[in-house]
Amino acid sequence: STKNALFDAFSQQMLLDNLLRGGYPEFLGSKSDPKVYHTFSRIHGDLERDYNNFQIDPSYFSQGSGNYRDVNQNRRVDVLLFPKLKDFNLRQFLTLKQADGYNPLTVTTAFFSMNGGEDELALSVTKDTASAHALAALLKRPFRPGQLFLDAYNKGVNFTLSPPMFLDAVAAASTQVYSANYTHEGFWADHWTYDLDQIESYEAIYPDKLEYAMFDAPKIPFYMSSGTVQPRDFKYVEVNIQGENVIRQYNSVYDDPEKLGQLNDRITKPDGFFELAVIPNEKGSFGTNYTYVYTVAPITKLFLLCVTRFSLLDPSGMGIEMEANKPGWNDAMNGLPGLLGSGMPETCETLRLVRWLMQTFRKFSKRSISIPIELAKFVDDIDHALNTIQDDDFKYWDTVATARESYRFAVRLFFKGEEATLSNDRLVTILSKYEKKLAAGIKKAIDEYSPDGIIMPTYFAHDVIEYEYTPYESYVHQKFVRAKKI
Repeated sequence: STKNALFDAFSQQMLLDNLLRGGYPEFLGSKSDPKVYHTFSRIHGDLERDYNNFQIDPSYFSQGSGNYRDVNQNRRVDVLLFPKLKDFNLRQFLTLKQADGYNPLTVTTAFFSMNGGEDELALSVTKDTASAHALAALLKRPFRPGQLFLDAYNKGVNFTLSPPMFLDAVAAASTQVYSANYTHEGFWADHWTYDLDQIESYEAIYPDKLEYAMFDAPKIPFYMSSGTVQPRDFKYVEVNIQGENVIRQYNSVYDDPEKLGQLNDRITKPDGFFELAVIPNEKGSFGTNYTYVYTVAPITKLFLLCVTRFSLLDPSGMGIEMEANKPGWNDAMNGLPGLLGSGMPETCETLRLVRWLMQTFRKFSKRSISIPIELAKFVDDIDHALNTIQDDDFKYWDTVATARESYRFAVRLFFKGEEATLSNDRLVTILSKYEKKLAAGIKKAIDEYSPDGIIMPTYFAHDVIEYEYTPYESYVHQKFVRAKKI
């Protein structure tokens, strides 16, 4: 508390609001290395919006799902208030990043999974053999704490420990798995902008542990959803509006049947929604029978996010494209992706991310990073475009967009598992070029479109001036086109 009662009341209300959307962190398991479990969070928003499914599990340690942006936003100061969280939040949200840099809409309750020892643990915490057998069966499948209590109660399990002590014993013996749901609507343009806030909050409390958390901590996987962003040849369509033929960007994301098949095959596995890498078989060829969950260092995941966002600079060289069906948080902008929309706030956030990465690599000047070989090719392609295309925004955009589409196709189902190393000098050089390009785009937006030379425009829409038809058309018989001038 402070001497200002009004400020104290404001702070209490803000904390309550953050907890209702981001959850209250409980610490389970061992005292030295606890598992973090957020309780009481739930989706927020207007009741009249059909997609707001207000649900809180009717169980102990209750929690409902929430939108990625909202949960991320409302946990930004978690580690400042609860230092025991350490790097939990930054790892959770980076884990939920996909290979294309996007993330699922809904963050659901993390769950726990035991990989052996269920029978022994059950015997040690129950009063009789029947209770031990019943509890062991429950522990052999993924579980959440509240549901585990209810299931154990319904099975008539008799414990020798108090509920908190039992839960600590189970959590300590389990692996925690982050969870999310893809809602089949597309991907929002701005959800990622809070990821850096998590890292900066962690850095403020643990500046001496930042290097370990980003470079040396256990590696993290890539979330995989069925959602796949279409290449431009399958989302730019000619439509007639009031007698005039114009180009729109429609149905930019589709449910990939091959991804759906793979996800359905692995649905019973705790890690079934993380992307795999393929191991060459004994004949040297790649086959899907030899796979493992592919993981990278957190700093690599953040660099991938930076590269994929930078690659979305629009045909005017200013905003970050809304190319995956959704704009940013403002629902009034839902039609803007169809108008080849882009946003300057995301450009500024990309620049902020670039500068943080540059600062960090300079701080840890002896550190290099390993990145997927597919990303290394993408980085090289962008670098070549930056070096060879100086004064033609459309040509640069078209070249980088083509490279991005090739990268996405390469990692659509699997990583190869091969990696390349980027030296510290190379990383700083690459990021310096990104910084220069983004700063030029921001300057252009202010110089050419600001009403007073100070206030930056927020959004842009783009008109396709020249185009050619492809051999294909959409399911509603709209002709697909390839832009030649925007």
